[in-house]
Amino acid sequence: MFNNRLSFPQTLHPRRRSSWLCSTLLLLSLVPTHAGSSYAQTPTLRLGVVDLDEGDGLVQLSRDYKEARVEAIRFGYSKLREQLVASRREKTSDFDVILIDDPWFTEFGPSLLPLRNVRAGLLSDIVPASLRLARYPYGSGELRALPFVGNTELMFVRKDIRADFGWTGVPTEWEALANQAKQVEPLARQMGKQGTFGYAIHGEGGAPIVSNFLPIYWSFGGHLLSEGTGPKKVLLDDRAFIDALQVYRTLMESSPPGAIAFDWSQMTSAFVKGSMFELNWPVAIPTIEGALGQGSFGDRWEVALPPAGKMKATSMIGNWLLAIPDWAPNPRQAEAERFVVWALENQEKTAYALAPPTRRSVFEKLATERGKGYFTTILQALEMSTPRDRDENWSEIEAAVSSTVTDYLKGKMAAEEATKTLRSRLFAIVERKD
Repeated sequence: MFNNRLSFPQTLHPRRRSSWLCSTLLLLSLVPTHAGSSYAQTPTLRLGVVDLDEGDGLVQLSRDYKEARVEAIRFGYSKLREQLVASRREKTSDFDVILIDDPWFTEFGPSLLPLRNVRAGLLSDIVPASLRLARYPYGSGELRALPFVGNTELMFVRKDIRADFGWTGVPTEWEALANQAKQVEPLARQMGKQGTFGYAIHGEGGAPIVSNFLPIYWSFGGHLLSEGTGPKKVLLDDRAFIDALQVYRTLMESSPPGAIAFDWSQMTSAFVKGSMFELNWPVAIPTIEGALGQGSFGDRWEVALPPAGKMKATSMIGNWLLAIPDWAPNPRQAEAERFVVWALENQEKTAYALAPPTRRSVFEKLATERGKGYFTTILQALEMSTPRDRDENWSEIEAAVSSTVTDYLKGKMAAEEATKTLRSRLFAIVERKD
């Protein structure tokens, strides 16, 4: 088995490498055992992949594929989506295989190749919550992708800070967690511990604050839109939304100054420096391990499942899916499907904290390795996760939620007004008449 981590300059933050490698074409050197004309006849697959940690493992794994050469074309997050939109619009076969974020799947799903040659044993090993993301329509439709990176959010906990206050266990409800978090900074000040806080929110506008806030809203029983295959309806729950807003404001007030604008690196840094809780993705684990030591056996931090609201405990699922564009004639589709299936069959070779697996057997094997017990928690969180709304207008919906929550946190509107404002914005997006 090869080294799981690619060598990148350590000064680059793991979620900001796109500025370094954006739009770079990497010809992966697959040295054949044969030479001459046979090598020239080896098919080439073009892989469109995100230039983030979630794409690193797939690029590395591709080097082991012996049935074709693989050209990995890497783009930053937004640029990859733009390239796919343009390719579909112009009906060009720019990519044979693509790695896409699951919120994009509803938009691209109708134009992806149905996968017909995936063995039943492989499908049964995939965590059901992940497999549902890969079907169009969502949940029970045709299989049009395979989930490759099993991201889902986790509650990160500073065990050492809790021990300072004599607290044991982790609150299992959001309101209890928020009430405990707001006690931390005043108590720490009395003990002479400056810079200790109860929480670190991911307050940056757009996807960061939405992914940080929605699991709280969902846990109170709230939904944004109706489910199913028919036209979507707005289902915003006033009481659940107001409860979630109030909890989130308490969490913001329990966070370090400026947290309302925290990006990923600032939130993770705040946790390392002395915030008791944060809701974060597994990609944070290596950074935190480097600063605080191993979480599974150390006494400084751990991961836990997100707490419940009045209804349920849930995390946000954020898988990356391997799919094959079907919007232009492409003679390499059969080879592309073989590669997609092969990649999932070999997922164990590249599954690690930055890119968690989606297969139960791989999770269970990784969890037995010393210091990797957090894979058990990731699996549990994945099984209880909730997807973002399966709507082709998700980017607009996300922007509406982001601006509404941010305005509330900044005191520009009360919770009741924020609820009415978001409902109006959602109606304008989802139920508008063309």
